[in-house]
Amino acid sequence: MNKRNLRRFSIEATGTVLFLSGCCTIAPSLFNGLPAAFSRESSALTVVYPRSGAVIDSRATFIIGAASPGASVTCNSEPVRTNGAGFFAHVVKLNRGENSFNIVGGGVSAALTVRRPHASAPASLDILRFKTGTLEPAESVGVVPGDVLHFSARATPGSKVVAKLGNRTIPLFSAAQRSKGSPVNMGLDTAFGVTFQKNDASLPDTYTGFYKVAPEDLFAGTRPSFVLTKDKRVVTASGPATVSVLRQPSVFHTRHDDTIVRVGPGAARVTPWGAGVRVLSDGYRGPWRRLEVAPGKHLWVSGEDLDPEPPGSPLPESRVTTVNLLSDDYGARVAIPLNQRLPYQVDQDLKAGTLTLRVFGATADTDFVTADAEEGHILPKERASSRLIDYVTFRQKNDQLYELTVHLKKKHQWGYYVDYADSTLALHVKSPPVVDSSAGSLKGVTICVDPGHGGKEPGAFGCDGTKEAIVNLAIAEKLKDSLEKMGASVVMTRTADIDVSLAQRVKTAIESRADLLVSVHNNSLPDGRDPWKEHGTSTYWYHPQSVEPAKTFKDGLVQDVDLQDFGSRFQNLFLCRPTQMPAVLVEVGFMIHPDEFLRLITPDFQAKVGASLAESIRSYLVESSPN
Repeated sequence: MNKRNLRRFSIEATGTVLFLSGCCTIAPSLFNGLPAAFSRESSALTVVYPRSGAVIDSRATFIIGAASPGASVTCNSEPVRTNGAGFFAHVVKLNRGENSFNIVGGGVSAALTVRRPHASAPASLDILRFKTGTLEPAESVGVVPGDVLHFSARATPGSKVVAKLGNRTIPLFSAAQRSKGSPVNMGLDTAFGVTFQKNDASLPDTYTGFYKVAPEDLFAGTRPSFVLTKDKRVVTASGPATVSVLRQPSVFHTRHDDTIVRVGPGAARVTPWGAGVRVLSDGYRGPWRRLEVAPGKHLWVSGEDLDPEPPGSPLPESRVTTVNLLSDDYGARVAIPLNQRLPYQVDQDLKAGTLTLRVFGATADTDFVTADAEEGHILPKERASSRLIDYVTFRQKNDQLYELTVHLKKKHQWGYYVDYADSTLALHVKSPPVVDSSAGSLKGVTICVDPGHGGKEPGAFGCDGTKEAIVNLAIAEKLKDSLEKMGASVVMTRTADIDVSLAQRVKTAIESRADLLVSVHNNSLPDGRDPWKEHGTSTYWYHPQSVEPAKTFKDGLVQDVDLQDFGSRFQNLFLCRPTQMPAVLVEVGFMIHPDEFLRLITPDFQAKVGASLAESIRSYLVESSPN
């Protein structure tokens, strides 16, 4: 399972498994049809999750584990659903405070205590005070005239609250004081793609307000104060951060390749930038720098990824005088000569068959679009640019925003990336793999197979404590065998239970010039969900070019190995984010679903999964690639 959802397994940080009032050993013998590597002593009772003493902030959780095959299991005298191997999953409600559970199976018992934190109580009506740690802004900010500052605090209900910034006074209002217009729900949270009500929609002790910075404001490291008034009593608190008005922007450049760029501090990502990209900064919030890439258009980058340039540095701007269409061993290359490295963004549209490259700070002065000017000895029909690109168009969308659209000849897109060579910006478009559809062979195709997790990152745990990383590797090896029998060249990101960083996995796929990246995982759920109801096989994608293969792989598994359809969907996962090739993360089944877990640890089933994925890959490549 992906790293973002590991918080449900509080024992995963250490990679340990907790066995309560019983034992669990791995025995070499077979019993009840289980593979030798995953067998247990018949007298064992294993509680894998949660560990005793765990703190879980959820209305419910699930207890997963294993008992001796055929034994009945109870939790606080309530029957627990098990399968023939003794694997069980049981949903329990959690009350605020301590929750005690007694699990009994096969004559062995396990005592388990879980604490659910108490809700953050509203400020007392009797004590006039601001709640500690609730004053906003909590991080120092740099702004320009016209920016809007948000202020908030939690304090005694029924009070009057104002924020003071220099000579400005900003009234703050509570939910109870607002008019009955459109409701504002402040208590929503999201886990595993599902939104739920974590806290009350609006708390009576929450006060909010805002102020638009005026041209005459001269805040310079000014710390706001907050004043609370009730029944002629007054309490004042100093804000934790400062506000500064920036009179002049400053120039920065990116320190390294793959700089993460976001639409807001900590918000959604856009196209990452290479090293040396020059940008204009006109604000900040805590560690985040606000970058004005075009008039009225801002992006955000962490200050750790930027270096300041000296005062008087040239502005980040350039004219675009020509566009060159070139070819290389990756495919086509659309080159835009600039006088410096400017920020950029790429949008992919499969229906229109286009890739759109936006260059911020650029102004159109384009008179020529040349094709393979430096490779005139290559016949036009042999040039990748001629095979892949129909034509290009450009326009000046806004001031300092140059937009180049590459119109492709084929429906399918096989990958792209953007880089700089000196100050020439290039959009690289990948050539499709050539597959012999008549023979059904994958000879000449390179597939990167990534067994998820490994080493100190075990992933989720199965009902008997088996690490997801082990199951992922077993299935990935079966997939590799099936693909190689079809003639494909397979590159594995790991072949043992070892540590491999996410960045290294992606690097392996890119450097191998893979035509496809498939990351093999198995799933789990966050607390508050039911493993018996939510399970099955699913796939995940990030870029549009990966939607079709993701759906194809999922549908194949549903049909071939009789797994429930858990969907194919977008998710912001590291192994899905590379653009150089289609990339799909497959969650074969659920480690915490007793029946699916039993199948996942069986070699015959692993082989069927590998064969199904290989056949789906072959089918997708044959149908999508030119003959």
